[in-house]
Amino acid sequence: MNKKFLVKTLTIILAFSFVLSNSGMFSHVSSAVSGYSITGDYTISGLTVNLFGTASANPYTGQKENQHMGVDWTGACNASSATEFSFDSITFVGGTGSHQNNGTFTNATWSTSHSFPSAGTYSICVKVYHANFNGAEGSDAATFSASIVVPEPTMYSCNESTWQCDVSTEGTDLTTCEAACIEPTPTTTTTVPPTYYTCNENTWQCDVSTEGTDLTTCEAACIEPTPTTTTTVPPTYYTCNENTWQCDVSTEGTDLTTCEAACVTPTGSLRICKYEDNEPLYQGGGNYTGSQEDVPLEAWKMRVYNNDDYNQYYYTEADGCVTVSGLDLGSYTVSEELPSNWAQMYPSNGTGNHDKPVLLTDNDPDQTVYFLNYYMTPHLPTMYACNSTTYQCTLSNGGQFGSLRDCQAACHSTTTTTSAGAAASFGGQYVSVVLGAATQQGGGGQVAGASTACNPYLLKYIKLGADNDPEEVKKLESFLNEYLGVDLPINGIFEEVDYNAVKEFQFRLKNEILAPWLEIGCLLSIDTPTGYVYRTTEWAINNMFCPISKPDVSDERCEGGIIIGLGEEGTVLGESTTTPTTTTETTPLETTETTGANVAPENGVNPSQNWIWYLIGIMIIGGAVYLVYSKKNK
Repeated sequence: MNKKFLVKTLTIILAFSFVLSNSGMFSHVSSAVSGYSITGDYTISGLTVNLFGTASANPYTGQKENQHMGVDWTGACNASSATEFSFDSITFVGGTGSHQNNGTFTNATWSTSHSFPSAGTYSICVKVYHANFNGAEGSDAATFSASIVVPEPTMYSCNESTWQCDVSTEGTDLTTCEAACIEPTPTTTTTVPPTYYTCNENTWQCDVSTEGTDLTTCEAACIEPTPTTTTTVPPTYYTCNENTWQCDVSTEGTDLTTCEAACVTPTGSLRICKYEDNEPLYQGGGNYTGSQEDVPLEAWKMRVYNNDDYNQYYYTEADGCVTVSGLDLGSYTVSEELPSNWAQMYPSNGTGNHDKPVLLTDNDPDQTVYFLNYYMTPHLPTMYACNSTTYQCTLSNGGQFGSLRDCQAACHSTTTTTSAGAAASFGGQYVSVVLGAATQQGGGGQVAGASTACNPYLLKYIKLGADNDPEEVKKLESFLNEYLGVDLPINGIFEEVDYNAVKEFQFRLKNEILAPWLEIGCLLSIDTPTGYVYRTTEWAINNMFCPISKPDVSDERCEGGIIIGLGEEGTVLGESTTTPTTTTETTPLETTETTGANVAPENGVNPSQNWIWYLIGIMIIGGAVYLVYSKKNK
């Protein structure tokens, strides 16, 4: 057999096999070995392949048991073991023996099926065999194999016009489509007129009527009313318990609403009035209840409080008054806040800032409280009067003297003369003073009266925060109490209250005390007192006891228009004069010593320039050493 013939023969065989496989008939290969034989065929439904056929087995004696049959849908007929064969067990009918499907059988039937996931060509293999898979002791196995082409399934959808299943690109298989594609049976709708019902209020039943509502609505509303029994409840009366201010049940009285409206805890009110003292000035004594001459003070902050939990602030209105209503009866205290340069005249009678206690009672629940203040600048007396009994000069609007010095010059007894060095009392402090006596001033002329030497009242400067002399501070406190009419504690400590009193004194005499500093640019305004007892302030106080020349402060220096050392910074301590002599001119600070240290001037700058001389000396010594050292090296 030549090669060309062999090729043609194989080609014909393959083409014939392909035709048989597509036709679904005889597209299988069956093999029979020894006593085993098998036949098979298949059908295709969608993607499901159904296998069926017959098998025979006639094993040797002693090997009639354990006949098996299986299918491998991957076509692995060449497997050498049951594990590799990976078959699905097939049940077949036939044979005898103690085990199912065991024994000798002929043309026993078998069948199985499998669904593939998609269309395509698949190989399958079915094997009947002894328990040893490939046979044993002379027995063997028989196989049936086939190559099956599974076509794309035909899809159907229901045509609801013809109610037939038409081929479609999507849908279900024909069986499923036909089971669902059934023309619905047309229904005949019969219109039944509605039945109406109305309630029969004699029988309380719903009767059919030509109008009304449906039966459910009628029955829900057609209910016989339950007869009601009216029980008369006697009215409850209430009366007000004035101990607890609650409405208690009583045999007589009013209803609860009326009782509660009337049974209210009694309250009181406070009317607080504030006035500015005007001419004629208030002289104290008695109760102040307002005056036509006094001016109402608006927007003044007033405080009302008690020992419980009441603590509120109020502001006076245009008429100078404010009314606080709804206060529980009891004790209250009314107080005010005093701005700078204001003083209280009532209720303190000019002795400080006093509060006003008030008691609201059942008999007197509404009360008025008055406060009287004066602004110190416009109401400061500028005249002095001589007391003919004590021969002391005091401030008075009706005074005869325009300055304290003029008053003191004239205010003295014509029969008694105080000698030099005699002690005169002033606010608890004793100083050597001659009232009205002529005083020698730097060789100047004499004022009428005997010529007598006198000593300054204050000997040292005083400043807040400085190491002040307690005795000097006590003298200052005594003077301020007498002059200003205040009540400073005489404790020798220059505190905030003393500081503020000094500022008030400076403000009253600002033309004498503050104007010199304004002229040299050390103050920004004449209305800005410093509270610092320095050259002009000390002079103004001492001049009232022992008239002396006004100091010249043109040699003082300032920084940025502010006097150095004012306020609460730095320390200034020093005597304003040396040992008392017949002249009272204050010794310049540059030559005054206290406790071994120079006293700083009011602007805080020590005029001593000793450090310059120290620097020059160091430079001279250094130069000399340098020259000596240079000569030795040469």
